[in-house]
Amino acid sequence: MNNRSYLSEQVLIDLLADTGAELWPQLSQCFIDETQARINEVEAWSGDRQQLLRESHTLCSSAATFGALAISDLAAEIEQRAMTEEVYLLEQKIKKLAPIWRETRQALQAFGNK
Repeated sequence: MNNRSYLSEQVLIDLLADTGAELWPQLSQCFIDETQARINEVEAWSGDRQQLLRESHTLCSSAATFGALAISDLAAEIEQRAMTEEVYLLEQKIKKLAPIWRETRQALQAFGNK
């Protein structure tokens, strides 16, 4: 996957236009920290589907706000399937979060360095 598959640069450009470039370092760091915390919570899932629904929903929404398309899409899929999937299948989806997040975070940091 290339950076375009992980991020929507247009969403980021619009976000910068709305908030101002001077806030970008703080906003992006807050997003990175919050997203990592949410992913940690999802990865530590112990069977409480309501908690998984809350965490994946929040992750989906915040990732969409920052144009992190791959994370948002995967979190939405986890949210939608949390009530119906067999645990094994759901865990397989959860395992995809960390590698996608690594690539997304790198793409986000590269965007900030432009």
